Amino acid sequence: MPAPYSGSCLCGQIKFELRLEPLTFYVCHCATCQRRTGGAALPVMWVRRADLHVLEGEPIMLTFDFGRGRQRRSKACARCDTRLLG
Repeated sequence: MPAPYSGSCLCGQIKFELRLEPLTFYVCHCATCQRRTGGAALPVMWVRRADLHVLEGEPIMLTFDFGRGRQRRSKACARCDTRLLG
């Protein structure tokens, strides 16, 4: 299925469109990603920011502290907590 790809957060408050193909897609199985998802893996897709367009809604910036100076920042839906951009 060729681009563009449309999507939304779980509750539908934020809608977005990826207008070109992603740079890469993989599933990470590291311990940090397992803790973050509560599962065995975290699907990850790298895209160019210029290719991703938020069509509706406004994601909020969240900062996660993993200890020992390690942090992860992600944009997410304020209502359903779906992580959208990291």
